[in-house]
Amino acid sequence: MRKRNHAVYIRMNTKEYDKLQRKVKQSGLSMQSYIIHAALEGKVASQEEINILRDHSKWLEDFYRQLRGIGTNVNQLAHVANGQGALPTAIKLAEIANDVASFRNEVNKNWRLTRLSI
Repeated sequence: MRKRNHAVYIRMNTKEYDKLQRKVKQSGLSMQSYIIHAALEGKVASQEEINILRDHSKWLEDFYRQLRGIGTNVNQLAHVANGQGALPTAIKLAEIANDVASFRNEVNKNWRLTRLSI
C-alpha cells in the first residue's frame, strides 16, 4: 500500500517550470521531495509581514538619504578645514555626533523590529 495516497496537480508556465527544474537539480532531491519539502517546510510571508518589511524598507531608504546628507556635511566641513586651516566649531561637531547617534539608535531599533517580524 502506498504511503502517499493524495495527488496534487498544479499548472506552471514554461519560465516557472524551468526555474523549478533548476532548483530541484541544485537540491539533489527528487521533484516530489523538493516540492513537498518546500510546501510543508517553506515559509510564506503573510500580507502583514510583507507590509511591515515594506515599511521598514521605506524607512531604511529615508535613513540612508539622511545619512548621505550627514556625510556630505562632514565632507564639506573637512574641505573647509583643509582649505582655510579652520576647524568647525565644537558645537557643529557635537550636532553632527548627536545626529549620527540618533540615526544609529533608530537603525538598531528598526533592525530588532525587522528581525522579530521575520
